[in-house]
Amino acid sequence: MYLHGASRETISSTLGIAIKTVETYIRMSHMSWRDTSGIDMDQAMGEQLAKIAEVERESWQAWKDSKRTVSIPIPQPSLRQRLRSDAVRINLPGDPAFLAIVLKCIDRRCRVLGLDGPHKIDITDRVRQMAIAAGMDPYEAVEEARRVIDELHRDRQVDSEPRGRA
Repeated sequence: MYLHGASRETISSTLGIAIKTVETYIRMSHMSWRDTSGIDMDQAMGEQLAKIAEVERESWQAWKDSKRTVSIPIPQPSLRQRLRSDAVRINLPGDPAFLAIVLKCIDRRCRVLGLDGPHKIDITDRVRQMAIAAGMDPYEAVEEARRVIDELHRDRQVDSEPRGRA
């Protein structure tokens, strides 16, 4: 769920566990990733953020450079006299493609930092797809999944009820 962008709160409520437990699992996952991949996650994140910042800086500069005034010469002498100028000056607004790159950089930075909200995952659709792939009736599979979840929820409630003294 975490890898799909779910927030700690969403994971907590979906799994029925405390947010602190979710954070512990995430921390353990990060340590495991570091151990198995040999990558320092903080260093890798910092490097990616630096790259994004550089692309953003370059894009801002390119947009500013594309905002310029061009001068178009006036060929007819009579028109030059009437306008009292040798050229017409036009202010160009700047290339919007560079602003689109800036927005992509902002979006990417937010994703790297985990600032985006959770992504909605349609688990019902996923269960249907898995059922179809397995040659099962997709609607029966969804109902069976609901029954299993209800049963797990009831079992968890029974396990969490206080027990009397014997």
